[in-house]
Amino acid sequence: MDSGGMMLDVQVKKDEKYITFTLEGSLKESELSALKLESEKIEFDRDVKFDLARLDYVDSSGLGLFSQLYKKCKVKNVKMILKDANDSFKKLLEISNLTDLFTFEGEEKSKDCSECRFYEPIDDNFGRCKCTNSSGYDLIVEKNSSCESFE
Repeated sequence: MDSGGMMLDVQVKKDEKYITFTLEGSLKESELSALKLESEKIEFDRDVKFDLARLDYVDSSGLGLFSQLYKKCKVKNVKMILKDANDSFKKLLEISNLTDLFTFEGEEKSKDCSECRFYEPIDDNFGRCKCTNSSGYDLIVEKNSSCESFE
């Protein structure tokens, strides 16, 4: 992740299942106020998903904010999901020993469960499964023949 000059854009959408924060740009100290402001407006009354597909940079201040938001979710007894987090961000979480706090969702290099250490079906009407791969990340993937072999 380069230090990116793009300002952080935060969009919030609430549906019956999730509060989804879509982040675009850089999450660094000078840009934290946008996400803090939006998160303070929200009652954490359902699982919280962060769509990170367009997030290109996170510094230690941004990581600290994710940790604070995780604590807020834990107090409210809701799950915090990081969707489409890039490899650099996952590595930063891993180095900081924060990987276990979050559930990861999204595309990975492996789109099946062939690298899974643990597999469980998800009751979401989409026929998907949750796998914990060899790096310890939870992956939400389409159910396929590889997954079925774990049943």
